[in-house]
Amino acid sequence: MSVDEKELYKHFWELLNLENSKTISSPSEVKFQHLLPEAEKIIMENREKAFLENIDCKKGCGYCCILNIPVLSPESDNIYHFIKSNFSDQQLNIIKQKIDSYGFQIKNLDDEERIVCRKPCIFLSDEESCSIYPVRPILCRSVTSTSASKCKQALESVVMGDENTVLMNSFIKDLYKNLFLAVSDFLSSRNLPDKSVEITQAVKKSLNSEQI
Repeated sequence: MSVDEKELYKHFWELLNLENSKTISSPSEVKFQHLLPEAEKIIMENREKAFLENIDCKKGCGYCCILNIPVLSPESDNIYHFIKSNFSDQQLNIIKQKIDSYGFQIKNLDDEERIVCRKPCIFLSDEESCSIYPVRPILCRSVTSTSASKCKQALESVVMGDENTVLMNSFIKDLYKNLFLAVSDFLSSRNLPDKSVEITQAVKKSLNSEQI
C-alpha cells in the first residue's frame, strides 16, 4: 500500500471502523490489536524504503526504555490482560513493587528529568529486554536507532547537561505515529477518553481497579 502519511492514517482509521461496532461504550471494547501486525506487514513490504538493515535495536539493549511512554486506554487494557494471563504471581508482585517504589516519583517528570533519575520502564527485565514485547505500546514500536552505542552516549550526555542527537528511522516513526493518532481520534469519535497516560500510571490504575 501507499506509505504516504495521510494514506497510512486513513488506512488505519478504516481498519478500526471495520473491526469495531458502532455501539462501543468503553475503551476496553475497542479492537485495535489487528493494526499491529498490519503495521509490521507494511514495514516488511517496504523493507528497502524503511532501511531496516540500518536499525541497531536488539534484545538486551534497553537504553531508550528510560523515557516516558504514553499509552491510550485500549493499549493499557491490552497490557493489563497480557500480564494477568502470562505473568506469574511473583512477576506481578515485582511489577506492583516497582510501581509502589517509584511510580509516584516519575509521575510528573519530563524525559530529561526521568533520565537523570535513572528510572527505567517497569517492564524492562534484568536482562534489559521487554517483558511485554508482544503487546508493547505503539510509541515504543516507533522508537528505533541506527546505533545502540550512540543511544547510550546520548542518555549519558543528558545527565551531564549536554545534548546528542540519536538518528531514528523516520519511516517507522511516522508509521506508528499515524497508527497512534488513528486510535486516539477513533476514541474521540466515539466519545471515549482519548488522552494518553504514562505507562506506569496506566498499569497502576488497571491493577488498582481489579481490587475495587
